[in-house]
Amino acid sequence: MTRESTCDFTAKAIEHHRGMTSFDLVQTGKTLTRVTIPIMGRHNLYNALAAAGAAILSGVSPKDVAIGLAAFQGAKRRMERRGTLPTGALVYDDYGHHPDEIRATLAGAKEMGFSRILCAYQPHTYSRTAGLLEEFSTAFDGADRVFFADVYAAREQNLWGVTSETLAERVGECAEYCGSFAAVAEAIEREARDGDLVIVMGAGDIFHVFDLLDLN
Repeated sequence: MTRESTCDFTAKAIEHHRGMTSFDLVQTGKTLTRVTIPIMGRHNLYNALAAAGAAILSGVSPKDVAIGLAAFQGAKRRMERRGTLPTGALVYDDYGHHPDEIRATLAGAKEMGFSRILCAYQPHTYSRTAGLLEEFSTAFDGADRVFFADVYAAREQNLWGVTSETLAERVGECAEYCGSFAAVAEAIEREARDGDLVIVMGAGDIFHVFDLLDLN
């Protein structure tokens, strides 16, 4: 962790594995307990460390802190685990729809030790897609494969002439324009294998893809 010399609580021996994050909770040089949280991402590690520190200072035992953090499932639609495909690939749901959010989520996923990162994405509104097209074209660099659903229009008309197919072309060889949710689900089930992480992402109604996947 950063600036350890000035922190009373630090995380040591950090490990990431298939959506889990583990670390030693250390207070002023003394290891209190081993903590495992069933969520990924450096921001969630920082949040867990802050919550643990506050709880310890309030009199909660290190053992109970570890139990409480292990039970936390994260915020809804923020790297929310939705299940496992028959192939063994893990599937997550994420609300990210701005290039910076997408880039940060994929960067965090890269740290988790999966073989590949597969992303299914639904652009949110034509105006945002057109206005940030250049940023979107590099936002998916952390993914090995990207499957694009049609743009979620909300109340907009497509006055900009931009489509998900346009975006897929800009992203490059790793991208595939699917269009319908059925086609997205088919692409996921065709491509995903054991050791992969699948992130279904977007602020529209792409969560309907989960109804089409065989998840356990």
